[in-house]
Amino acid sequence: GQIPPEIFTPTMQNFDVGDNALVGTIPPELYTVSENLLNIRISDNRLTGTLPRGLGDYPALSSFSAKNNTLTGTLPGEIISDTLETLDVGTNRLRGEIPREMYMFGTSLKFVNLGINDFDGTISTSFG
Repeated sequence: GQIPPEIFTPTMQNFDVGDNALVGTIPPELYTVSENLLNIRISDNRLTGTLPRGLGDYPALSSFSAKNNTLTGTLPGEIISDTLETLDVGTNRLRGEIPREMYMFGTSLKFVNLGINDFDGTISTSFG
């Protein structure tokens, strides 16, 4: 099935639907209703579409994991903030350059998985 948009609430802090057989796209309500999210885990499903730019609107987002789906498009630089510690988008169909925000604001990152995608460009020497 799909992620039902009505599941999201303004007070939700953790959203974990990993390891299911969910299909469809990421509902926009994920980033318009639940502004207090700290952790998002939508990994290991069959989700399609792009990563929404609104993911960067969470002031305290600590962990975002969307690995092992069929997500396309680019990695929005807006998701990178000084509170994000875990970014796992490996094994998708993401493309383009690694966002420069990762080098500018990614000082809090402790775990990054961008593997098995189609990113291009160079990795800055200031990363890590």
